[in-house]
Amino acid sequence: MKIAIITLSNPFERISGGIDSVVYNLSQALTSLGHEVWIVCLGNVKNEIIKKRKGVNLWILPDRGAKGLFRKSLIFAKYGKKIIHRLESKSVKVFNGQGGLSSPLAFYKPKRAKVVLTIHTIDEENIASIKDCIRMRKIKELFLEAIKYLVLKIWRIFYLSKADYLIFVSKVVLNEFKRYYWFSKKETFFNS
Repeated sequence: MKIAIITLSNPFERISGGIDSVVYNLSQALTSLGHEVWIVCLGNVKNEIIKKRKGVNLWILPDRGAKGLFRKSLIFAKYGKKIIHRLESKSVKVFNGQGGLSSPLAFYKPKRAKVVLTIHTIDEENIASIKDCIRMRKIKELFLEAIKYLVLKIWRIFYLSKADYLIFVSKVVLNEFKRYYWFSKKETFFNS
């Protein structure tokens, strides 16, 4: 099988968090099973390049010096769309390796791709911040946290609607999802 994993940073350059680690380990496992694996990511390059690392085809797109996951996702949406079309034309199955708010495929969903989002946290973290502001009587911060929560809630509904499958990293997060997004009809999995 030919599989492309879409992510923002190059896991062969450096592993800076859970997403990079998951993408790296998944690519190595799939390669060891005999699959043709592609990782499409952003990097500090002037023009897009394709190279092979540990049996994996890396398709690196220029990040244009962008900082932050949201800005990088917008850049990916701009340049990654044509790459995804080219991969799909070669019968490569596209899979999303970047979860949550910064998912490149939340901006653009290919026609034949199956978008799988890995969910680490949902609402409770933001609600805890709001409760802290109330407890400490920080009115200005409370107002900002409440606006942030509403914006993130709308954004989450948008990107969750783009997913075909949701994978939760814990039962706590799965239960939180069921509590706050009970209206979602997505197929969900718990990754134990």
